[in-house]
Amino acid sequence: MPHPLSTAAAASLLLAALPAQDVFSSFEFDNFTGNFTLGTAPFDCNFDNGLAQVIGVSWLYVSGSHAWMIDAGDIGTVTFGTPAEQLDFHVRDQFPDVNGVCKVFDTNNNEVASFNSTETGWTHVQLTAPVGGPYFDRITLQHNGTTGWTVIDDFSYWGLGGSSTGRIADPIPGGISPSPFQVHLTPIATGLVAPNLGVADPLGGDKLYVTEQTGVVWELDLTNGDRRIFHDTSARLVPLGVFGPGSFDERGLLGYAFHPDYAVNGLVYTYTSEPLAGPADFTTMPVGVLSDHQTVILEWTVASPSSPNPTVDPASARELLRIDQPQFNHNGGCIRFGPDGHLYIGLGDGGGADDRDGQLFLGNPIIGHTMAGNAQNACNILGTVLRIDPQGNNSTNGAYGIPVDNPFLGPNIFLDEIWAYGFRNPWRFSFDSVNGQLYLGDVGQNDIEEIDIVVSGGNYGWNFLEGSFFFDPNGDEPGFVTINNSGGPANLVDPIAEYDHDEGISMIGGHVYRGSRLPGLTGRYVFADWSREFFGNNGRLMHLVGGGPAGALIREIVPMNAVDMSPLGFGQDNDGELYVMANSTGTPSGLTGVIYRLDPAPTAACAVNHGNGVNAPDYGCVTLPRLGSSWVTTFDHNPTTWLTALAFTPESLEDPIPAPALGGELLIDVGPGLVIVTGAGDISVSVPASTALAGAVLHSQGLRVDNGTIVLLNGIDLLLGN
Repeated sequence: MPHPLSTAAAASLLLAALPAQDVFSSFEFDNFTGNFTLGTAPFDCNFDNGLAQVIGVSWLYVSGSHAWMIDAGDIGTVTFGTPAEQLDFHVRDQFPDVNGVCKVFDTNNNEVASFNSTETGWTHVQLTAPVGGPYFDRITLQHNGTTGWTVIDDFSYWGLGGSSTGRIADPIPGGISPSPFQVHLTPIATGLVAPNLGVADPLGGDKLYVTEQTGVVWELDLTNGDRRIFHDTSARLVPLGVFGPGSFDERGLLGYAFHPDYAVNGLVYTYTSEPLAGPADFTTMPVGVLSDHQTVILEWTVASPSSPNPTVDPASARELLRIDQPQFNHNGGCIRFGPDGHLYIGLGDGGGADDRDGQLFLGNPIIGHTMAGNAQNACNILGTVLRIDPQGNNSTNGAYGIPVDNPFLGPNIFLDEIWAYGFRNPWRFSFDSVNGQLYLGDVGQNDIEEIDIVVSGGNYGWNFLEGSFFFDPNGDEPGFVTINNSGGPANLVDPIAEYDHDEGISMIGGHVYRGSRLPGLTGRYVFADWSREFFGNNGRLMHLVGGGPAGALIREIVPMNAVDMSPLGFGQDNDGELYVMANSTGTPSGLTGVIYRLDPAPTAACAVNHGNGVNAPDYGCVTLPRLGSSWVTTFDHNPTTWLTALAFTPESLEDPIPAPALGGELLIDVGPGLVIVTGAGDISVSVPASTALAGAVLHSQGLRVDNGTIVLLNGIDLLLGN
């Protein structure tokens, strides 16, 4: 919808009620003196006995590439020129034995808070002083180990009576609620590196074509899990790993698409990150300055698409587009054919941070964006979704066509190829197979992740907006969302849904679910987030509820078999079923890559609960507890020595499950919901057929009498199913 004053931003202004923020820094500069000051006196912060630096360990930065670091055995101190009303920062250790401790002292020299930093994730410190004081006087960060660093990053200070920048510290208060729909993640393929996309079989079969960031395209048979290499582009790619082999990167094989007439013409298309190889069709780089790499859109040919094991002819590559990319990140990378038969291409803003020149990034000033940014400049190609005809030839380079109904085609300064613009890093978009709507996930900067429905000619706001919030690029420091209008043009398009970085830091766009396995999700957009913090390996699955002018709610899908993963992309097969592409490193390295299918949660479950009792080797489930059938459990098979018994308690039920009619004698009924039976070997329990009991949890407990002593066995948790 058009953007006047954002409703979300206005609501956050009322809810946050924050005092003025005077210093914010992610330490994107080098200072090895051990002492420096940020801010303007008297609202300044003095950092003593620590270094602002980059050491190439990517998980030691919340944002950017630097942090304030304390060496082994040292204590760093931050003192405030004016006492602080509020503080917000993150602490973390490099290694387990660093054992960093952060302490906060007030103006009476009392220790008011203490936090232990760890190597497993960021500790987010948010403190507000009591009204009227005492206020905060200083922070200390102590390194208690012998190696590595303990660090502070993304540091914010609000001084007593300072001047406001309008920064919104908590843009979207509250959390994302869980979905009522349960799913099970079924592994379909394992042992991959970094799978980031799954493309349906263009011939209508039961195959999924899976791209690896490292350049390989697998043909995966969904009926049996077999796979073979269909296409290998790895030789064309830049070396991956920004900080060296095995490290993080956003480049690689990022997009793959089959031509709508693939069965006849055998054409496929790739989006690759390649070394510089000649002049680009489009560049934002100043004359004489080289880009980090080039985005290349290629067309390839499969000679016999319907043959049993077709492969792409490696000599058939035809170049459509070559684009200079200023930095390694924010490439976008999605390519898809729309319902109209044209090829849509997603491009990020060129990388770095905040989409403007000047700020330090990986030790060098950002260049290739100008101070106005790329995404708001529809005269260049970055920060856009393009729409082209690969079989046409009316482009400037003659290698592709421009559809006659593209919104900016004609005598104006905008690029004819652009369909929509104002994007930061559109990491995956897709078309709803029913209504053709284009859903796009745009990765945010420091605060907001967003989902857009993209329309012809739309301006989606970056970097005047981040999500629906006004954005302040903050000079050469990291930008932030603000209550202050950043002066953007009228009719910027708000996202249909958004969440802040308390929930996740990198949107992974998905698909509208159109399968049959999960009817509760039909028509809902399913997507993911890469992680709650860098390399936390704690990605999340989510879906939208509703939509329209009021926006859409977000719900988290919590799989019954919760797994730690970093989602990298999605796939959708010809039946509309969804697949999550993930690994556990968050990098294009290792062999932890896996593909999960979203399946219904099991309708019955049985799990031994290893509590305080004794383990019995033969105590477990023979059959699962289903409504209207017999549930069979097995006890220790030694009836000559032990009397075995079973007690079970249904929770959240008004009526107890009746005493079993089979497999044992009823000894005692000690009240509603508790039944004890005896027997040896297998014992059968009748489960009522009432659908009201579906999903109820039973807790069973085994007992035995051993030489006159009652011995408690470990219990079993049961989920009643249909």
